[in-house]
Amino acid sequence: MTMNWLKTTASAAALVLAVAAGPAIAQEAFSDWDADASGSISETEWNTGWSDAGVYDAWDANDDNAISEDEWTAGVGENEELWNERFGETAYGDWDADDDGALTEEEFGSGVYAGYDADESGVIEEPEFGDAGDDIGDEGLFDV
Repeated sequence: MTMNWLKTTASAAALVLAVAAGPAIAQEAFSDWDADASGSISETEWNTGWSDAGVYDAWDANDDNAISEDEWTAGVGENEELWNERFGETAYGDWDADDDGALTEEEFGSGVYAGYDADESGVIEEPEFGDAGDDIGDEGLFDV
């Protein structure tokens, strides 16, 4: 009986620690991006975190510093429905600010930033960042 109680207690403790660690990990990620500790992520902070995350580089398959429509299609992959829900069906064209038919890292990052700023406040607060963190992680929209 003592052995079963010990196993049950250890399992319960591990579960509590795992559940408690979830918000701590998300908080740490948010604070990593919130460089000035203001409680929100500015577009400048976003651009730094976005670049560090390597999403643009992962999508720019031929390393020419421009995401072509073919690279975009490959990047979106099987997530087209979710992508369109979050960013809209015309995101590629809308984000191509200079209309050159390709996205620079700045254009791509700014477009994604605006997509996560759900309340259009000009900054990304922690609840909004939760979606971004999910999408950048494994099996997310960006999966890096």
